[in-house]
Amino acid sequence: MKERDYSDILYLPTPTSERHPRMSREARAAQFAPFAALSGYGEAIIEEARLTEERALIAEEVRENILRWWQLLLVIEDAEPYITVEYFLPDERKSGGSYRTVSGRLTSVDRQRKRMTVEGRLILLDNVISIDSELYRDMINGETE
Repeated sequence: MKERDYSDILYLPTPTSERHPRMSREARAAQFAPFAALSGYGEAIIEEARLTEERALIAEEVRENILRWWQLLLVIEDAEPYITVEYFLPDERKSGGSYRTVSGRLTSVDRQRKRMTVEGRLILLDNVISIDSELYRDMINGETE
């Protein structure tokens, strides 16, 4: 077999197509990126490792206190009182959830669905563990004494 001398084409410009633009280096490199056969596996492991808490049972006397606060909030809703609410937030993906505390203005109360909005957070009455307001605490305490 005879060796060929390529000196005639060695320094010619690289041919380019008018129909197909040149691919960027990043796009060419992406073709050779490692293939993830188990896509989503890493996220699944992180989700499984995420901890949630179980919802604790609330004593009857605590539940009655929350209902007294609820009755008061229905009356003073228009004043948009500053309150602190501790509540259980169920997890959307797993059993259990987490306990949260929010302090701020009560902006709405939905009597029919038994829920309230505090600082943009929608809180169901059934998930509430405690409600407190420094300004209105005496009204609640006066009912219990």
